[in-house]
Amino acid sequence: MSFSLPPGAAVKLRRAVGVRILCRTGTLWVSEYRRAEDLVLQAGQCAQVGSDSAIVLSGLPSAEVEIQQPESRP
Repeated sequence: MSFSLPPGAAVKLRRAVGVRILCRTGTLWVSEYRRAEDLVLQAGQCAQVGSDSAIVLSGLPSAEVEIQQPESRP
């Protein structure tokens, strides 16, 4: 799934453990509920969600984002 985050927009991901977040263009702010430190991803960088906490994504000021689901294991 890919989408744009224009200035002022935010997206909340729930139950996203294992999901890979890729910043395609721009700068992406990644904030995880109950985590002391946020992440800032530049174009081409990615992060994998390691917990089941809510994640909020927003552009600084805008970003193109791709969300990649974890691969299924047999």
